[in-house]
Amino acid sequence: MTATCEIKGFTFSAAHSGLHDGVYERMHGHTYTVTVWVHGEPDRHGVIVDFTLVKQAMRELLQSLHHRVLIAREPVAGTVRMAGNELHLTDGAKRYVLPAEDVALLPVANTTTEAIADHLLNGLIPALEGRPGLYEVEIELAESPGTSVIAAADLMAALP
Repeated sequence: MTATCEIKGFTFSAAHSGLHDGVYERMHGHTYTVTVWVHGEPDRHGVIVDFTLVKQAMRELLQSLHHRVLIAREPVAGTVRMAGNELHLTDGAKRYVLPAEDVALLPVANTTTEAIADHLLNGLIPALEGRPGLYEVEIELAESPGTSVIAAADLMAALP
């Protein structure tokens, strides 16, 4: 038997400016919601995954993004550089100077919902890898009601 655990109720608020069709959209914010699904076979006690483990890992991931401006560390267009306690972002005609403590630099090329979902997924995987019976994890990131992305990973792919 296989089953799926759904863990929801995670939220964080952040600003971003994604690159679309070669142009950065205006800086704006969302209150994102996150849902996690873990797929696997229940152990001898009937448990697929300890909810506390997933909740703790997600809280830690989201805390680093909450109330931050999400910036691509190496953007596909424009430049990002640190100068003292400030982050300087240029994207052609626009120039932003932000306090470094207000920014979350992400290892993505663009701060689209897809890229942020993948970043969260990659951050959650280490907490789940090697746990017997688990074979897939999915994260849904919604930037508004009716607008979301689902990123998925095969947990078995990393096993020898």
